[in-house]
Amino acid sequence: MAPRSLAALVGAVGALTGCMLFAGGPGPQERGLAAASPAPSASPDPGVSLLPAGSSDGPILARPRNGGRLEVDLAATAGRRDVVLSLIGPDLAYTRAEAGTKVVFHSLATGSYLLLAEGESRPSARRSVEIKELRATVSVAVDLPAEAAVVSGIVRDAQGKPLAGARVGNGATWRLTGADGQYAIAASPLEVHKTGFATATASGGDVRLAARPLFVSFENDPFGADRSTAFKSAANRMRALGWTVGNNLETADVRVVAAPAATIGTSADALGRFVRDGGKLVVTGDWGGAGAFSPSALNKVLLPLGAAIGQDLIRHAGSSPEWLRLAPEQLAAGLAQDVRAVLLPWSATTWAVPPFQDLAGAPGGSYRVQAAAARAVVSARAVGPGLVVVVGDTSAWLDPDGISREDNARFFENVLRH
Repeated sequence: MAPRSLAALVGAVGALTGCMLFAGGPGPQERGLAAASPAPSASPDPGVSLLPAGSSDGPILARPRNGGRLEVDLAATAGRRDVVLSLIGPDLAYTRAEAGTKVVFHSLATGSYLLLAEGESRPSARRSVEIKELRATVSVAVDLPAEAAVVSGIVRDAQGKPLAGARVGNGATWRLTGADGQYAIAASPLEVHKTGFATATASGGDVRLAARPLFVSFENDPFGADRSTAFKSAANRMRALGWTVGNNLETADVRVVAAPAATIGTSADALGRFVRDGGKLVVTGDWGGAGAFSPSALNKVLLPLGAAIGQDLIRHAGSSPEWLRLAPEQLAAGLAQDVRAVLLPWSATTWAVPPFQDLAGAPGGSYRVQAAAARAVVSARAVGPGLVVVVGDTSAWLDPDGISREDNARFFENVLRH
């Protein structure tokens, strides 16, 4: 079974490996909101090869180069239930397979990878893998843990409302709740984490969490602009909600990294530890030619956490200017609360491997300037008890114009709460 490779959609990978993934991208002169877009192409970009889909996860996008290959032998076990394989490293990929089968990941960049194998009725298994050279094949065997009892339930607030975005699990096995608050996991006892709520423990069943004040920290100057000015309106709204807001807060529950410059790469280890310790990292990007923003440096933060932002650009062909209008049906339930329509001048694509959720997608009629594939523009991934959320646009949340739209402001608040 062939996996779905996300790496070819991540512009940062090209910078890290010396491979140009996308051709004909926009130049810095297109930053103006009303700038014209190239017409959508009827054929795939020359920088990306589309291969036949091998799983329900969609088409594979592989680099037009000979990369490393990883062959994974899944041990045969009783039940032959679905197993999700995720590969995290310089490239991201995932697929579904059955125990007793072989999966091949191909076109991989060299470097260190973490291979995760998990299923609903099994605890997670993990292996460290090294791809030392291109055109080489590495073979590994994965012995899946024995099937275990699955516990399930619903995570709720104190009033009984289901909570989306809660992380439920222990050790290496975690799940992320959707809009219904439900979880099912082969692990016990459980820790339950949710941003803005006190942590709880449980052995299954319904779990009620008590709300607590939220601490939000802005970590950098977006596009090189002073963060205190760029996020002034957003910060004032948050304070009106009773949240504590500041810059580089040591006590933050949520850290916001917005369209950072290349220097953000030096913070990758610290931000990774913050997420793995249970914090929430919200990362907002843009297209790669915008101001001082460096998507390749941002992906040095995201890739070890199993997420990425594309060095690409989505616009909508049916409007003028070609902004993306995200109606509630394009948003996950928690993000759509009190929102009529979010307006983005454009967006990069967002990616994550399981356990993840795509929280917002571009509407029909939108197209990508640099590649042809999926349309997620907000994605979230559980990283142990922590959470990373990747948003494909930054300007829609900034002063003076973006955050002045009430729906944009509410959507940004919902993203921080999720």
